[in-house]
Amino acid sequence: MTSTDFRRLAGFLLQGASRLVIYVQAGMEDIEGAIADAQYDVALLQTRRVLLECLAIRSAADGGRLTWSRDDLSFDYATGTDQDSAREADELLAEMIRAAAASAGDREAAMSRALGRLEAYVAATEGLLELREGLPLLRSAEGFFAGIRAARDMSVIQETFGLPQFLPGDWTA
Repeated sequence: MTSTDFRRLAGFLLQGASRLVIYVQAGMEDIEGAIADAQYDVALLQTRRVLLECLAIRSAADGGRLTWSRDDLSFDYATGTDQDSAREADELLAEMIRAAAASAGDREAAMSRALGRLEAYVAATEGLLELREGLPLLRSAEGFFAGIRAARDMSVIQETFGLPQFLPGDWTA
């Protein structure tokens, strides 16, 4: 992100980090579990969700909206992001669809390749945050407490500068 506006940069970092930790990590775990259990429709739905979150984060990095609701029907996840990112997301979803539809003998290898590409896309999205340390894995023993510490620290920044809420509303109500 190249913005010199501190509030915009801080808002992007808060939104990007929280959405990666809360939604993208959970989605990736769901995809892996669904593939392991041969629940390919679930894997496809979660792949779409992960890609949309990544596109929205990439869009926020390029001047797009800093807040969005998972239920916001009018939100365009790709507005403001470069065409290559949007095209790559489309290709990744199409690859996952083809892998799920592959013959039983080819499916496992095809799903593994598609999942590897999706993991790289997610890692590149996280890379936009330019963090010194990677994000904690929220759904791990160490990550849960690291996530709480990070949220506490992030909430100070959010409140001090009047930035949009970065945690889901049902978590803070």
